[in-house]
Amino acid sequence: IKIARAIKGKIPTDSQWTLVGDVSYFDDLYWGAGWTWDEGPEPYGMYLSPLSLNANSVEVRVRPGKTVGDSVTVTVVPATSYTPIINDGWTVRDTALFPLDITRNWRENSNTITVTGEQSLRDTLSTRWLNVWQPERYLLTLLAERLQSRGLMVKEIQIGTAPASAEPLTQLSHRLDSAVTLVNKVSDNMTAENILKTLSAERNGPPGNATAGTSLVMRYLASLGIDTTRTSMADGSGLSRYNLTSPNIIIRLLTDMYNRKETFETFYNSLPIAGVDGTIAGRMKGTSAQGNLRAKTGTLSGVTSLSGYVRTADGELLAFSILMNNFASGSRPYRQVQDKIGVILSGMTRKGL
Repeated sequence: IKIARAIKGKIPTDSQWTLVGDVSYFDDLYWGAGWTWDEGPEPYGMYLSPLSLNANSVEVRVRPGKTVGDSVTVTVVPATSYTPIINDGWTVRDTALFPLDITRNWRENSNTITVTGEQSLRDTLSTRWLNVWQPERYLLTLLAERLQSRGLMVKEIQIGTAPASAEPLTQLSHRLDSAVTLVNKVSDNMTAENILKTLSAERNGPPGNATAGTSLVMRYLASLGIDTTRTSMADGSGLSRYNLTSPNIIIRLLTDMYNRKETFETFYNSLPIAGVDGTIAGRMKGTSAQGNLRAKTGTLSGVTSLSGYVRTADGELLAFSILMNNFASGSRPYRQVQDKIGVILSGMTRKGL
């Protein structure tokens, strides 16, 4: 952890220390309004905290044992005592009659990871990302463990409030453009939620909260002449079913971003590129949209969307928005339609008109 490396030389090693985490910058709501309870341990439905690390999740890696009948081998990345492991997985010769299951007891807010079922000896690696309960304590535990590995004695961790007289030992930060790129390129929900609450905290003072953050966004939309009674925003990531909007509103948003010349290039470069990177790296390959179309995806059960920009065959930049919802089957055929529309737009020309 960079924090441990940065402060190690600034703390005496001949004393025992209490590590205190201050979470007062955000409110105490772990989830967004309208998030569904059965997201369970899924990493995209992570718990929210101003003290966040590693998407507030861990990666569980499971490999078969050396011989048939051996327990499987389970490792957690990053390695930490915060997520104990119960390993009831077994290695079998070929077909696993009881599928491997990797989870944690999220109904009881437990961070104990359980592995059950069977894994074939021929398998190389099975992985699953799981979110963690109380991510602020997850960060503090990891920091304490890393500090202890560097010779510092941490006797306990606590959640508290930093005194006004506290002086910083170090400061680590990310540029805003890198955070926006993380949100757009890989569709990182946690960063989107943290940005929304940070907007609230910076404009109105802590604790930052989603209600005040969405109010600021609505105020911006209203400044564009958009009727905000015809759209609804509940969170920063789009995970909530309370979010409602229209292609017209998104087009007006994209147009305004284009007209902001001082920031448009940064925003444009943050978007996934068709056939190249991000959430549309595997889409529209071998077409005139590859390397050209840049757009943000949106995905829920029964919902898929694609909105962004594409250059025509004449070099004109178009803004587009495709929102599809209320389907019961998988989203693949709908994404294929989106891709076909993107290719058509990239091939448009005014010549001959």
